[in-house]
Amino acid sequence: MGEVNIDEFFCPNEACQDYGKKGKGNIRLKEYYGKQDTALLRCKTCKKTFSENRGTPFFGLHTPKETVLRSMATD
Repeated sequence: MGEVNIDEFFCPNEACQDYGKKGKGNIRLKEYYGKQDTALLRCKTCKKTFSENRGTPFFGLHTPKETVLRSMATD
């Protein structure tokens, strides 16, 4: 899996002072996990961790993301 663009993410913790704010420099890559090397991200402000897939249709999905996207593509 490729590098994750950290600037595309924001803290999903509503109690965090940086909730919903992209590009604040508070989101860091903690590690990659699972068969698909999903990024586990961490907010430096509130110390909460969350998956790069949180809030997306891919959260908790066991099918590779590329397979799902390919099946949705039209010719």
